[in-house]
Amino acid sequence: MDNTNNDLEVKFNKFLEYDGSLRDILIEKTELNDWKLLYDYLLRSDYKIEYIKDNAKQSLPKNIELLFEDKDHTHTLSIQEENIIFNIHMFFDLSRIEIDIDPRDFVANEQYQIIINFMKNINNILSKKIIITNENDHNNIFYSIN
Repeated sequence: MDNTNNDLEVKFNKFLEYDGSLRDILIEKTELNDWKLLYDYLLRSDYKIEYIKDNAKQSLPKNIELLFEDKDHTHTLSIQEENIIFNIHMFFDLSRIEIDIDPRDFVANEQYQIIINFMKNINNILSKKIIITNENDHNNIFYSIN
C-alpha cells in the first residue's frame, strides 16, 4: 500500500470512529430518473437488498416510484456488503438521495474501501458528485467523488 492509500485509510478510520451519530452519503440535484437508475443498478448488483415498510420486511417493489407515491408509510431500502449496511430512508424528496451508514458496522480497517467502492459505483451510474459527511453536517464534506 502506498502512503496516499495509507493516509486515506487512517483518515477514514478516524472519520468512522463511533461518536453516537451516523454518516451520510449524499447525492444532490437528483430527479426521479436518478432514483430509477440507482434502483435498477441496485437490483442488478451483487449487493444484498432488503425493503422494509413500516418496520416489516417486504418484497422489493417493482419500481421506485411506488415508494414516493406511498406517503402513508415509512420506507427503507437496506443495501448490504459484508457487514456494512447502507440505508436509504428519504422517499419524500426527489431532489437528493441520502444514504445512512452506521460507523459501528466497520470492524476492519480496510473496510473503508467498501464505502469508496459503493460511492464510485453510484457515481458511474449517475455521473453526479457524491459526498460523505457526518450526519446532517452536509456543509463539511469529508470525502467526495466527482
